[in-house]
Amino acid sequence: NENRFANRRPPQSATNVVMPFDNEKFNFTKIQPREILFELKSEDKVEIEKSDLIIINVSPIDYGHVLLVPDSKSGMPQVINQYGIVKATQLCLLSTDKRFCIGYNSLCALASVNHQHFHILFVDHVLPISKSKVQCIGKELFILKDYMVNGLALQLTNQNIDFFVRNIIIITDFFCKNNIAHNLFMCKSLAFDGSDLLMVTVFLFPKVPLFENTNISFNVACLELAGFLPIKEKEEFDTMTEEKVLKILNQQTYQSEQFQVICNKILLQM
Repeated sequence: NENRFANRRPPQSATNVVMPFDNEKFNFTKIQPREILFELKSEDKVEIEKSDLIIINVSPIDYGHVLLVPDSKSGMPQVINQYGIVKATQLCLLSTDKRFCIGYNSLCALASVNHQHFHILFVDHVLPISKSKVQCIGKELFILKDYMVNGLALQLTNQNIDFFVRNIIIITDFFCKNNIAHNLFMCKSLAFDGSDLLMVTVFLFPKVPLFENTNISFNVACLELAGFLPIKEKEEFDTMTEEKVLKILNQQTYQSEQFQVICNKILLQM
């Protein structure tokens, strides 16, 4: 996908996972009206004044790649808050398309704009993440087993959105307070209890902070960590191997010992 990388908006520089919203820099209040596809509306009186936008992505990765900007006028930096992740979860629940997925990149994990937003797209392929094995480590928190990289997983059960969102926020707040870059991927995945039901599932990946772009074959962001790999150049694509992919992924994610320390600290918060 050479056009994606040639035309993508240059990421704003970030030195920390949490940085103040800067209205002087590009943000989604500065887009043209024609870039807005539609606005989400809720019957909830508390939410009626909020402006939740679905906007075009000027450099899409694949079909239907758009952006969700929750409460777009509030000037929320690229930090997951309760309102934003609830909106993302509601959209995932509303979709009946198995290809529908949502992603999020924090600052220092390849977010291009410091204004809270999520990626939405439809992936025609069965991604490795959707077939991954998991292990419960307590308090309904799971970790990926025998996967390409280390990651955490949570699943929405019994339509208990409040509990699901609470646990996501506990984890992302921990990441932010400890300056741990992170990516999130949400999709409908087979139930962890072994049934054939498709459940809204969130995968969270703590990352080694990346403070500047590196000259590698592909970005290591939310979609790539799920197994969807847009390669920057055709020559790189033609010579790519599984060994190269795993090397790049593991250079930017936490290895087992460090990951276990992070998991233990998160469990204490839950």
